[in-house]
Amino acid sequence: MKFGPKGVRFTNPVMILIGKCLIFLGRQNTLHLQETALVVEGDLKRFSLPIFDWFVQRALCEWSQVTIPYSRIVFCVNRRYLIVKSLFWLSVLALLSGLLLLEGKIEEKIQFALFIGAFLCGLGVLVHFLFRPRFHLVYRQATGGRCRLCFRFHSRKQQKEFVRRLADNRAAARAGRATPVPQSASSAVIQGGRS
Repeated sequence: MKFGPKGVRFTNPVMILIGKCLIFLGRQNTLHLQETALVVEGDLKRFSLPIFDWFVQRALCEWSQVTIPYSRIVFCVNRRYLIVKSLFWLSVLALLSGLLLLEGKIEEKIQFALFIGAFLCGLGVLVHFLFRPRFHLVYRQATGGRCRLCFRFHSRKQQKEFVRRLADNRAAARAGRATPVPQSASSAVIQGGRS
């Protein structure tokens, strides 16, 4: 099964603490769930230059194909970052409540709280943009180190289909079968919610 450029988008992780991360740039990347491995094709960023990256990231990429055998996948989880978002909005609420408890005229406190509240709402939009839900797939490389791949789907239907097919293919690989559970349209291309 192939998830095309209109169905999947590769993203950067919020932070990398351990291991390496594969970063695919552009909108032409694809994700294939084959019988024995997950295959990613696209513009893979080969190296990074701190300030140069802001201007010409595509110049540091090359078209690549990465094959990840199912037996090497450590985990694949959809992270939604609900705790981070909840903590941010609770701290905003606590800060605004604290501002209203300060001494002074009520009109001045309300004006100041509205000003700070508008700034924090803008910051909240940025937090929600940076912490968008995404799949984190961690796998073992041939050298033994761990590597991470982050991506998100444009529709919930595609997410569910990916999770189901990945679980079926991994179970088939663990059982030693070459062919996973029969699929009605194994070569179907999912683009924008249509199969």
